[in-house]
Amino acid sequence: MRCQRRADLGGRRGLGATRMTIIALVVLRTAYAALIGAVLGVVMGGIITGRMDALPPVDFMIGVGILSVIAPLVSTLPPAVYAAHRDPVGVLRTP
Repeated sequence: MRCQRRADLGGRRGLGATRMTIIALVVLRTAYAALIGAVLGVVMGGIITGRMDALPPVDFMIGVGILSVIAPLVSTLPPAVYAAHRDPVGVLRTP
């Protein structure tokens, strides 16, 4: 998948996508997955702990949801910046 994604980003860059567009594309793909995971995790965690009569405070659950979105976004930035600054010709040449 990594090589396929590299070729995809290199192709977009070769067709004229700016570096900021590449960074935004990578970060938004991650944000989408992180948001879905955070919502499902908080809801399912709330349901399970509610059935055990151990429901945590709502502000704790919101904090966990926010952190589970922020952490992947921050960790995505260095690879996104690296991918945006790669030479598109060299990336497309790699098998």
